[in-house]
Amino acid sequence: MDHIPAWTLKDAFCRQISETDFELGNRFFLRKITLKDGNFRTTALYGEDSLHLCGKNPRELDLSFYGDRCSFGEMKYVSGFVSATIKKATELEPAHLEVTFSVREERQQLTILRTFFLYPGFPALSMQNKIRMEVEPNVFWNTRPGLRREYEGHFPPGVFPEGCVDCMCLAGHFRPTECIEFHARTDFCDEQVERRHAAGCFLNGNVLIFSDGKGHGMTWFQEAPCSEDRRDLTGYDFRRSGKMIFSCGWGVFPGEIRPGKWYRSYRTTLLAHPSGDSGKAVRSYLRFRMGTVRDLVITANPWGCGDFLERLNAGFLLKELDAAGKCGIELYQIDDGWQEGGTLSDLSGKNTRIDIGTFWKIGQRFWDGDFSVPRDFAKAHGVELALWCAPTNNIAYADWRKFADILLDFHRKYGIDVFKLDGVTLRTNAAEENFESMLRYLNRKSQGKIRFNLDVTYGQRGGYFRFLEYGSIFLENRYLCYPNGPGYHPERTLRNLWRLAHWLPAQKLQIEVPWPGDINRDFYLKKGESFPDDYPWEYWLAIPLTAAPLLWFAPSALTDSDRTVCRKMTALYRQLRPFLADADVLPVGEVPSGHSITGFLVNRGNGGFLILFREKSCEDSVAELSLPELPPRTVWERISGDAVATVSGNRIEINWKASPSFAVYTWKST
Repeated sequence: MDHIPAWTLKDAFCRQISETDFELGNRFFLRKITLKDGNFRTTALYGEDSLHLCGKNPRELDLSFYGDRCSFGEMKYVSGFVSATIKKATELEPAHLEVTFSVREERQQLTILRTFFLYPGFPALSMQNKIRMEVEPNVFWNTRPGLRREYEGHFPPGVFPEGCVDCMCLAGHFRPTECIEFHARTDFCDEQVERRHAAGCFLNGNVLIFSDGKGHGMTWFQEAPCSEDRRDLTGYDFRRSGKMIFSCGWGVFPGEIRPGKWYRSYRTTLLAHPSGDSGKAVRSYLRFRMGTVRDLVITANPWGCGDFLERLNAGFLLKELDAAGKCGIELYQIDDGWQEGGTLSDLSGKNTRIDIGTFWKIGQRFWDGDFSVPRDFAKAHGVELALWCAPTNNIAYADWRKFADILLDFHRKYGIDVFKLDGVTLRTNAAEENFESMLRYLNRKSQGKIRFNLDVTYGQRGGYFRFLEYGSIFLENRYLCYPNGPGYHPERTLRNLWRLAHWLPAQKLQIEVPWPGDINRDFYLKKGESFPDDYPWEYWLAIPLTAAPLLWFAPSALTDSDRTVCRKMTALYRQLRPFLADADVLPVGEVPSGHSITGFLVNRGNGGFLILFREKSCEDSVAELSLPELPPRTVWERISGDAVATVSGNRIEINWKASPSFAVYTWKST
């Protein structure tokens, strides 16, 4: 070639080396691709300082779709370069270089678009596929074993029918070491994170970690729902065969494919980092892509009191807003029951076919169906209104545009910027596509002002890594007042936050704090558990200081003394919040168990804060903890608690006076 075409955005680049060969990446990655013989395969992947990560893929393609094969040996591909485009930064995505290639198979008139997202100056290489077929996939898409065995029996030995979005052949001493699986459905689950050795052929999880044993690490991160909530016919998330590793995350069931329509896979992202820093790499990537500042707000949702529907009327709402202001609450979220057409039980539990225009009108019993009065009253008390709602899950969100326009009207008329989305069920690719279209439309129409609380408590939902750019995660429904369910206990809530915070920004999690006045003591006696208020309420309110506090009670029910405690702790959160903005939040100490000294280190590079907890049954009054990645010299100040701390380098010694208790220290570099 006389001229080598090249496209760049700072250090992100794509260049054409020959008629069939391309290179793309940034200063952290170099991926070499060949389109020789019409195929699409990676020939090499290098990290920083020319570290050899992967070698040549021996297959004809880097990917496959479950059911895209016809007769073996007769499939002929034509691959080509499509475009390289500089994308400006938006509220949903940082500036990046977007590079797209195509793969075409003429017998089925199948087209695949492979798009790479190259971020200048950041150690990530993201990729996403789109597929369109003019015939249905050549597969029995029954999940029962008889038909599956018949279909899979046609494949040559060692060839797996699977939905593979990308694959790589590991180089040198690199090997997978650990796979991290996540669980949502937190109405039933208190073990959200499982860490497993990457042994065997089939692996489940969103995060696969690699190491070469020489200090170099790499992580393959699937921006997809939790394993058990996926729709793929492929029954695993990663597969290993010798040095070959396959990432499987299409999110499209073969039976959903309709001729002539495009279907999009989930993203898969490679992250480069030192060995042992996988959690930090994933957290950093998510903060870089999604941001955290806009979700750091003190919210009250009264549903946690247990009888919100019975209390709900116009007078009650005004009392609540007055009390919210006195508690230091910034956002008051009106939950299920404000709407004219019924409740979530009518929509989801009874699977009712609703008329969206009438169902989501404001109830006439509330100021003749107008929220102007509570809006103005809330503002006068330093509070903003937010709403709970539930898009129409039983028609795959086909009415998403009409629903979105209803929410947009609430935003424009009443200044409502935050909506909790409940009852979400992403049974099909069409449902997920419609659901995200709604989120994207509202983001664009509101110029990024509308944010969402995405409930992961039940059903087939986006999990911890889908839709984070649109808002925060409503993590748990934990009640004190009901005679059933998991119940609330500070130890478990702290444990859940601590374990998840290794892998995603803690600031993206709404962490509930109920009110001890709602405790049903018979419930805890029957469970054989200690009472939650064996821990002081101040301790409960300290747990979400590194996250997004969700006060899960009716503020108007609080006693004067409890209102004083709440106001003190919300003031502490506002004092700490500037440190939290896009900072790294690292869990430190031991796993919370009821016997631990544990906590979180917040690091913005030149300053931050540390919060430590001594749990009720912890026998140690003195502990020494490691605080990684602190600057060489720091100055510390205790702003809450009575523990005495001595810091030397990146070690801290804590002397406690009481148990249970917590302590907060700010720090800055000198």
